[in-house]
Amino acid sequence: FTTEVTALLFGDVLGVTRSDINGQFVAAAIVVVATIGLYRPFMALTFNAIKAQSLGMHPKAAHLALMMLLAISIVASFQAVGTLLVFGLLVGPPATASLLTRRVPVMMIVSMLFGALAVIAGLTISFHAGTAGGATMAGLSVAGFFAVLLVTEVVRYLSGRVSRAAVRSA
Repeated sequence: FTTEVTALLFGDVLGVTRSDINGQFVAAAIVVVATIGLYRPFMALTFNAIKAQSLGMHPKAAHLALMMLLAISIVASFQAVGTLLVFGLLVGPPATASLLTRRVPVMMIVSMLFGALAVIAGLTISFHAGTAGGATMAGLSVAGFFAVLLVTEVVRYLSGRVSRAAVRSA
């Protein structure tokens, strides 16, 4: 094992080669096709494994497939972007999207948009500020979650105050 710890954590986003991109493309194609093909079993498994089994699905097989797809995504990304960015982009954008929407297909699209925004903004900030690209992208992804969480909580609090004021005046 000859990889430096910093390379393992942060990867080398600016040193991505054509073969890295090709590998990512193949992994992404596998994940997208499998996700579309197994959408119903994944959704049923997500909400209730017993219900999925009663519908004639195989929740254990769906769970195994889901874990395999996650592993493919993670392993294909480690070398190019590092551990920190992989987990930052696997957790941050979906968590942020879950604050804004409840429908899973919409959540997937919003999550991809937040991920793309974190990557573009992170690379731009990294270039101008001289920071590590992977760490900046992961940091923005997580910071975006907390910003959206703060805004949604403030809106929820203010709408609750308006509702209580309307009840008192009635």
